[in-house]
Amino acid sequence: MKFAEINLLAIALSGVANVIIGGLWYGPLFGKAWMNLVTKINKNLKKKQEGIVRSMIIGTLGAMVLAVVLNLILIMANAKTLFQGFHVGFFVWLGIAAVLRLNGVLFEKRPFRLFMINASFDLILILAISSIIVLL
Repeated sequence: MKFAEINLLAIALSGVANVIIGGLWYGPLFGKAWMNLVTKINKNLKKKQEGIVRSMIIGTLGAMVLAVVLNLILIMANAKTLFQGFHVGFFVWLGIAAVLRLNGVLFEKRPFRLFMINASFDLILILAISSIIVLL
């Protein structure tokens, strides 16, 4: 592992990208649809929104961990161009994120539409992080 090659600026910007993309995705773009689907699953969700700032901070830190791991994968794949970053990012999403999200549909009987909203957010975020890393 080449931890010395990790781009700390890219990691920090990935955290910012997570907040911006997440705010748009779960706000004006798909916020109402997402909220309708998750409140059908969890009737107490409105009460749990009290800790939203804490959740956003932890989610941002999680995105930064994701960025560190993606940075290492991109180094190992020798991805240096935007196309190569997208290529690696897409397959990381397909083989890891999408498969794990699909388990919620298969075993927890979550709506497929909820899977689509969440998994497509994961794809956009992973592609954005991969882009940030290869461009910096």
